[in-house]
Amino acid sequence: MKYFYEKSLSEKITKNILPFLPPGCEVYWIVSKAQNDGYVIAGINYNKPVYAASLSKVFIGAEVLRQVELGFINLQQIIPINLVNIVGDSRAIVKKDTNTEYWLSGQFSLDKLLKKMLGESDNTSANVLIDLVTRESINENIINKYGWIGCEVTRKFISRDKEEPRYKNARINLIIPIHILECFILIKENRFISFFVSYHLKEYMKEGNTNPEFSLYLSEYQNYFHKIGSVYTNLWSYGIWSAIKSALQLRIKNNFWQHDVCSFDYKGDSYCIALLTFTKSLGNISFPVNSFSKAIKDLI
Repeated sequence: MKYFYEKSLSEKITKNILPFLPPGCEVYWIVSKAQNDGYVIAGINYNKPVYAASLSKVFIGAEVLRQVELGFINLQQIIPINLVNIVGDSRAIVKKDTNTEYWLSGQFSLDKLLKKMLGESDNTSANVLIDLVTRESINENIINKYGWIGCEVTRKFISRDKEEPRYKNARINLIIPIHILECFILIKENRFISFFVSYHLKEYMKEGNTNPEFSLYLSEYQNYFHKIGSVYTNLWSYGIWSAIKSALQLRIKNNFWQHDVCSFDYKGDSYCIALLTFTKSLGNISFPVNSFSKAIKDLI
């Protein structure tokens, strides 16, 4: 892809959000606007790897849909649920999904698992689909095809002690902002793997969570689709007194990864945005998504 970097635009957006950044916050972002001979881009730190959180689910979904198009699997087939893949998460969008009985007693089609993974960002569905198509196929047919080295899917969304022996010591899933932006540009233009794969990824992600606490919340614009990723290691959830003791004595801080990647159209122009943030703090502090979103709206 041909990019035209606009330094002044990057500085303008950065200047607008700097006053709102909490201490210990790292920001990685890139914005693109399509034009006839390439893409105008602005951003900072967009070539640096960041913990992927749920953004890697887009790559998982792409390989699943690629295999569907080839006829290896089909969207209506029922997929067995392995107990080791079931994830309990108190922050789950659908609370019953953390219930082991819900997963083991129900029947889940491939279509339903894709909807849950890409729409609700469900971790159990992601684990099941990783086993179905394999990490090796995801990396060979999706990551390597586009040269997105460093974005390989290496881990499932489970603890290391539940991983297969060969993956117990694998590095965490990482993402490079410019690569996930390129992915969304290709999806937007129906050029990611194929029209079939691109179209279905868009449809699944259009149903995604738009909670303004975690996302840029730009859904008022045309042809909007997005994928969020968030992980919060909250020290305080283990009891306030033990948290205070740990924080004071060990200086252990909370870690919060907060990502959103989206695409939309406005007044005939096509935009893609990748915002990835990491905040390390002693309190319950996160990146001010609303301030960044306002800076983007003022820009366009």
